[in-house]
Parts: sequence; C-alpha cells; structure tokens
Amino acid sequence: MWTLRLFVVSVALLALSCGRPAPKPDVQISEAAASPQKSAIEVLSSAARKGDQEALGQLRILAEGGVAEAQITLASAHANVPELRDHSESARWYLAAALQGLPIAQASIGGCYAHGRGVEKDLEKAVFWLKLSADQGQWLGLAMLGDLYRGERRGDAGDFVQAYRWYTVGAKVLTEMGRDDILETMLARRSTVVGQMTAEQIAEAEGLAADWVRQDWSELESRLEELG
Repeated sequence: MWTLRLFVVSVALLALSCGRPAPKPDVQISEAAASPQKSAIEVLSSAARKGDQEALGQLRILAEGGVAEAQITLASAHANVPELRDHSESARWYLAAALQGLPIAQASIGGCYAHGRGVEKDLEKAVFWLKLSADQGQWLGLAMLGDLYRGERRGDAGDFVQAYRWYTVGAKVLTEMGRDDILETMLARRSTVVGQMTAEQIAEAEGLAADWVRQDWSELESRLEELG
C-alpha cells in the first residue's frame, strides 16, 4: 500500500515538474500548482526521515530532475537525520536549490560556507549567499549574516555596524511576520553588539537598516555571475 502511495506521489510530482524547471506561469496558476507539489514532497520527506529508502530514492529522482523543493528537502535530510547525515550531499543539494532562487536554501548554503560544513570554508561565498537570502527578507539569512559580521565565525573583531544593521532588518521582518517567538532571539543577538558600538555607529547602522528594501529573486539573479 505504501509503495503504491509513493508511486502515485512520484507520478504527480513528475507531472508537475516534467523533469525540468517549468516555465514561469502567471501567479494564479503557479500558486495552484505549488500546493499539491509541496504536499506530495512532504509525504516523501516524512517517510524518508523515518528511514524509508524508497521515499529517499524518489526524492533524489525529483531533486535530480530539478524540483527545488525536493532538493532542499533532500539537503535537510542529509544535514539533520543521523542515519542519513552526509554534509557533502547536503551542501550539494542546498546549492542546487539556492541556484534556483530559494532564499532558505541560500541561507543554508551560506551557513555551509561559513562553517566549512560539506564544502571548503569560504567567507566570501558565505557572505554572498547570505546576502542574497537577506535581501529577499529571509529571517534565517538575516540572522546568520548578522552573526557573520558580529565576528562569531570570522575570527576577527567583527563589523558591528553591519551586524547591527542586519539584526535590525531581521527584527523588522519578524515583526511583519508576527513571529514574536523568534523576534526576541534576534533582538538578543543585536544587544550583544550594542555595548561595543559608539552612538555614531549605532546611528549609521540604523540608517542602513532603514534604507533596506526587500527584493525579488528576479532582481537579484544576475549576481550569480559574481561567482564566476
């Protein structure tokens, strides 16, 4: 019965993806198609996390076919499920999804580069990916970018103006989302740098945060050329 369910889920997903990135339809059609695809991937993800190799295999087929949601689900499984842990595989699929414009995947691959987890540590690439995620208003990317500039992973004194800036933007985004549970943590992170800043530096950081404008992926995609 479970095998039949997986087969039906896989056929539905492949029909939606056609094994390649779909052309960009109008918003109404796009939103309608995204819902069943997401639900189907959640079914596969739940099974894969419980050790179902068939579900894992189906996710891999979809990921290799270019389904971004399957790519990030597979990446998360390899990062977080002890039996599946493989940081190289995780980074591989986070990167694949990041290249397709998923902000959470961009934050995740940025974290991989910041820590040297599954990839060679590269702070320039970490900032690149975290900035892409942050510019789209992804709260995790904003928090991690603040951490990076705070000096937590740089091994130097840090850039507190930039850290304060991104934590402040993160607080704004979380307030808009109504995520008070995470907002407190974001503000606590910002408070760790306030005591090390002058009034002028705080004013500069506040100004930079006020100038931040959320951008769509289509406005940022050209930055990929910077990777060479």
